[in-house]
Amino acid sequence: MFDQLRELVHAVPFTPFSVVLPNGQSLKVPHQDFIWLHPDKKTVMIALPKGGSRILSLQMIVGLDTKRVRV
Repeated sequence: MFDQLRELVHAVPFTPFSVVLPNGQSLKVPHQDFIWLHPDKKTVMIALPKGGSRILSLQMIVGLDTKRVRV
């Protein structure tokens, strides 16, 4: 999952995507500045649109959605 995320974050041109969690919630990543991949390759931080952020273990990510993400 880490390698897939890294590819999406560094894609040129960047395409917005969502990170899907086990409860069905999706966290939108509208731009590279909204996501940080920890060097430990086990943790990711996503900035939320209304402020704040979510820190997630990569084990909590069940999918990545690149289809029709509205920003």
